[in-house]
Amino acid sequence: MRTRAFTLMELTVVLVLVIISAMMVAPAVTSFLQNREEHDFVAKLEKLAVDERQKARSDKSTKTLRFDEAARAFREDKDANIFATIPEGASASEARVDGKTVAADDWTVRFFSDGTATLSQITLLVDGKPWSLEVSKDASISLRQKTLPEAIEEDWEAGDYVQRG
Repeated sequence: MRTRAFTLMELTVVLVLVIISAMMVAPAVTSFLQNREEHDFVAKLEKLAVDERQKARSDKSTKTLRFDEAARAFREDKDANIFATIPEGASASEARVDGKTVAADDWTVRFFSDGTATLSQITLLVDGKPWSLEVSKDASISLRQKTLPEAIEEDWEAGDYVQRG
């Protein structure tokens, strides 16, 4: 009695088809994982900024959010446990505080108890796409996939300056 089995040629053809299929699916899976990591980072950074703004109002104190280039993360100044780490391969490309260009490691934004903030902007390149976090003086937060607009020097009218600690 003869048993039927696969020939070496049939096994080779099946193996080649499986390898070709895997090669076609791998880029899509990799892209999906990178997009998910980028989305998670953007959501966490936006939540961190909003939380700091709300804590400043509720605690009646100044809260500072800064970019720590060595740790590759955005951090709440006084609590090292509150942070949003930028994805692997991402980098800060441009940063401004109060309209002046600063090094990425010097980027900070202060949220004050009266509901205002320092004018701060930073652009990150994540997978070649620019993401800009902009905080206006009225503490509104904008995080969008775009580059920073051109720097505009604002003139303050006399009497608008308020000393804060």
